[in-house]
Amino acid sequence: MKNKTLLLAAVIFATALAGCSTAWDMPLAEIDRPENAKQLIKSLAPADRRALAEYVAMHSKCGDLDYKMTVWRALRAQQREASKGVTAKNPACAIQ
Repeated sequence: MKNKTLLLAAVIFATALAGCSTAWDMPLAEIDRPENAKQLIKSLAPADRRALAEYVAMHSKCGDLDYKMTVWRALRAQQREASKGVTAKNPACAIQ
């Protein structure tokens, strides 16, 4: 009986975690869907939305955008690049 209770608790916990995905966990490949874009607009601060747009635009132009990357990872990468003064991995792709 104790094992069944533990198993049930584990299943409920895993289900709860799966339902808690946020805009931060969304892959970049899915941000163009209207329902996901609406969630991003609601969830992200204006500065984060701007940083995400800059990151996606720059790396799309360079052809090196990882569409499997999550929004959170893209924002962290943008922050790292901005702190280093990097505008693009390939200077020819930098947004002017």
